[in-house]
Amino acid sequence: MRFELTPELADLIIFGMENQARDLLLDTREAKLVPLEGVEDDPGDPERFIPLPDWRPVDGYALMERFVSGLRNPIHREALQSILSSGRGVFRRFKDAVKERRELELLWFRFREGEMRKVVVEWYRAHREAWGLAEVEIHFEETGDLVLSDFTIHRWADPDEGLVRAADRAGFRELFPRENEEELERLCRRRPPAPAPGDGISLIYKAETPGGGTAGLLWALREGPGEARVRQIYVFPEYRGLGLARALIRRFREEAAGAGIYRIGVELMGEALRLGALFREEGFSSFSEVLVTDCPGGRRESAPAG
Repeated sequence: MRFELTPELADLIIFGMENQARDLLLDTREAKLVPLEGVEDDPGDPERFIPLPDWRPVDGYALMERFVSGLRNPIHREALQSILSSGRGVFRRFKDAVKERRELELLWFRFREGEMRKVVVEWYRAHREAWGLAEVEIHFEETGDLVLSDFTIHRWADPDEGLVRAADRAGFRELFPRENEEELERLCRRRPPAPAPGDGISLIYKAETPGGGTAGLLWALREGPGEARVRQIYVFPEYRGLGLARALIRRFREEAAGAGIYRIGVELMGEALRLGALFREEGFSSFSEVLVTDCPGGRRESAPAG
């Protein structure tokens, strides 16, 4: 019996692969799983019942390791690495840990589904080759951006001034992780002063969690007729690695014309220089460049008191 590998059948096979309690076979005629015990060969079709792809606990553990190593959020990565190295009960503890944060659980779901579908596709191709059938291209649709769909990106009409200013300060300080407090204060004083977040000069976009909390924000300031400058893009640490910074930039750029903005600028400094590629991918291009150097034998003056 030859059969077509559909997304639904692939998911059924994955379910059977992860079922460690029973040995299951695929009934290719009925497109269902059947227990190994009690199955009798079909004399009319010796290929009707076939074993599922091999999947052992060690394969599941390796899958979790690959997922964790690829996480961009250091908070989640370190917590899950600690679980993986803890010994007994790893699978249950890992599952419980990712369930605590919906965005992390959805990332794991998408990764696991994609990787295990690859195993099923290779297994299916091997069977087709053994049956003397031509190789076929199999492309399953992506599960979609499951994580970002859980967040709402919108213009923040009535921003929380304390939260916005706190995020702005935290974001600026993260640009210079190797500077001491004295130098950070000096750099902060050199920044252009910002108006109140709720006034007409400010344009603030918020990444909102399903529960109504703030996962991140973009704060831009109007500068002259039709122009705006991005002062801050800040994503709270527990929500990093999900693409929220890009989503904030994209939404602001898409809606800028409706706010009378035809040009957006952003100055990148310190650690933010690494975001240059992201901005270019979203349509930004270089306008100017500032380079600095420390002079040999020079000594930085202490910041004045007060």
